[in-house]
Amino acid sequence: MKTAKYAFLLLSLLVPSQLFAWDEVALVHALYSADETGDYFKATIRVKNLSRSKQVFVRYLLDDPQGEGWQDEAAIYREGPLSGSEFETWYVPRVPLPQGSQTIEFALGYKVNGMTYWDNNQGENYHGIKGLKVMGAGRYVQLDSLSWYHEDPDSPLNRSFLRGYVLTRPIGPNPGVVRVGFSTDQWKAEHRKLAASYHYRNVAGYNVWVFEIENNPDLIPALDELEFYLEYEYNGEYYWDNNQGQNYHPGNLESHGF
Repeated sequence: MKTAKYAFLLLSLLVPSQLFAWDEVALVHALYSADETGDYFKATIRVKNLSRSKQVFVRYLLDDPQGEGWQDEAAIYREGPLSGSEFETWYVPRVPLPQGSQTIEFALGYKVNGMTYWDNNQGENYHGIKGLKVMGAGRYVQLDSLSWYHEDPDSPLNRSFLRGYVLTRPIGPNPGVVRVGFSTDQWKAEHRKLAASYHYRNVAGYNVWVFEIENNPDLIPALDELEFYLEYEYNGEYYWDNNQGQNYHPGNLESHGF
C-alpha cells in the first residue's frame, strides 16, 4: 500500500493507525460554491466496504483568516447501485459555510476496523475554488453541469436541447477527444456517440468541454429513457465517467445535483 506525507500540519509523524491508500477512500468530485442562501460545500466519496461499522468524513480549511481552523464534517451513506458490493458511495451533503472565503483546502478520512485511511490528493490536499468543481485524484473525466434549454417559441429554430459541460484532467499538450455515448432503449441496440467540443481551460487547470443533444424525435424517440456516459480518449488510452455505474439520466437532473 502506498503511503504519503500526512495531509495536515497537525502531526509531524505518520502513526501506524493512519495510512494513506486511494483504494480505501477516494474523492469522486466536490464543489465549493454559493447561491442565494449562502456559501456551501458538498462532495461525493467512494470507499471500500471493509466493515458494516465505519465513519467517513471530510476535513477542511477555509482561507478566511478569521476562520476556526481545520474542521471535520461527517459524510452519509446513500444506498445505490454499489450497495452490497466491494465499494460504497458516501456523500457530504450541503454544508453551510461562512461567507468571505474564496478557496477551500480539504482531504477525506475513513475510519474502519481501528484504522484511519486518507485521500489527501497524493499528499497535496485538494484545493477548491469557489464555483468550480474538484475532481478526485484518480479521475480524468467528470460531468460538470447539465441543463435543459428551451428557446423562444417565436424563434425560427425553436430548439429544445440538453447542454452539458465536461471536465477533463490534462494529460499532455493536446486536449484529446471527449465523446458522449447515449441510448434510449437501455442499451439493447447499438448506441450512438456524440463528440463534445473543446471550450477552454479553467482557472482550476481542467479542460472544459461542451455538448448538446437535440430534443428531436428522430434522434431521441424516447426522451424519458435517455441515458448517457462520458468517454475521454487521449493517445489511444480511454477514461470514462458513467456516474458510478448508474449512467446519467437527464430526465432527473435533481438526482445528479444539478
